[in-house]
Amino acid sequence: MSQVINYNGQLINLNGGVISANDFPLLKGLTLWLDPDSYGGSGDWLDRSTIGGGATLYNGSDFASSPNHFTFDGGSDFLRVTRNDFTTTGTIYDEVTVNMFVRSDGATGSAQNIITLEQSFEVAISGSRVDYASYPWAWRYSSEFGNNPIVADEWCMISFVHTYSNRQLFHNGNLIYDNDSSAQSADEGYLRPPNYYEYLTLAGRYTGTSSPFYGDIGHVYLHNRAMTQDEIQYMFNLDRDKYGI
Repeated sequence: MSQVINYNGQLINLNGGVISANDFPLLKGLTLWLDPDSYGGSGDWLDRSTIGGGATLYNGSDFASSPNHFTFDGGSDFLRVTRNDFTTTGTIYDEVTVNMFVRSDGATGSAQNIITLEQSFEVAISGSRVDYASYPWAWRYSSEFGNNPIVADEWCMISFVHTYSNRQLFHNGNLIYDNDSSAQSADEGYLRPPNYYEYLTLAGRYTGTSSPFYGDIGHVYLHNRAMTQDEIQYMFNLDRDKYGI
């Protein structure tokens, strides 16, 4: 079923039916929705959420099909989302959930960032491991919980949940890292405003040349709330068939 969001934050299907945000996990708190199936083949990758805007392609990010996605060579190509709710003068969310479909090409090396809000949080792939860092700065690894889920050249959905007292990582809807406040009390805190980098970056850090990603990125969702594992599993099931998972 093809779906679009109108300006009242409602999801409307082709038959004219309306599903309210209260009944549909995709819509509740949705602040960024990058859908490769909606990319026009040139220009910015438009945001399908009610916020608007989009992602600007830099330095030759390639678009490919089957399924539709963007390809990154680990060089200087990246995607940047510039919007005032990611700046020091905009709204910085207390809670954030990131869900994104990625495929690593298996290149070795640490901290290949798949998404970065500079000075606030980073999520990266390092070989078969998923990593994250958040303020106050310290890297944490899925391998600390015995999980190394990334398989080269296979699509998966990586999810990151940030609350005041906890950080969680998920792979295809399955919890692979849970950093509760009792385990890492030093990590407690709100998302720190990005003091001088006023954008969200995909496939690298703010310049695109630092911590570059080798691989592919498909659907990207960002919510300004902490999703439950059931909701994350729901998000995974929305798109998994497109990626052969």
